[in-house]
Amino acid sequence: MGLFQKNAVQRVLVIILVAALGILPLSACDKEQPAQDQTASEDSSTPAANSPEGDEEGKKISTPVGNLECPTDWGDAVQIVDNVSSDEGSIDFYGSVNNKQVKLFSLWFGGGTQGHVLGTAPDSSGSPVTISLDISEVEKEDGWTDDDASRMNDLQEGVNDLLDQIYRLNGFESSSNQ
Repeated sequence: MGLFQKNAVQRVLVIILVAALGILPLSACDKEQPAQDQTASEDSSTPAANSPEGDEEGKKISTPVGNLECPTDWGDAVQIVDNVSSDEGSIDFYGSVNNKQVKLFSLWFGGGTQGHVLGTAPDSSGSPVTISLDISEVEKEDGWTDDDASRMNDLQEGVNDLLDQIYRLNGFESSSNQ
């Protein structure tokens, strides 16, 4: 593994840890808060089959606790698979190298969460939904160039934008506060 990969992964993990502890400062952006009445409703078994909705403001990801906006630098490079049903399940994020899907991370909602528990946020009925993040280092595989590995790490860093939005959800309570 190259030095740039270790540094990128370490940077992502440090940012996630800081965000998980609720120390991450809120963005000064005047972005509108995600809607609280949206729920994830689509289901797909292939990453390319379920992309977020597009509109004038950008691509949206519908979750049990509201909409999140995709990082603008993702463009069409990240495929999203919505496996949430009845406020439980995961939304998985994939990049692609040599026409092979590479899992970047997953956001889990409800009782069957996996990974690091971030906290809870209310669903459309006001019931608390547990949110967790399942993420690990993207390992460079045989056949990848250094640019491929760097691109996957850059795409994975988009998790920080989504975490910032989650922490700003109305009613979000960090797991460190529970």
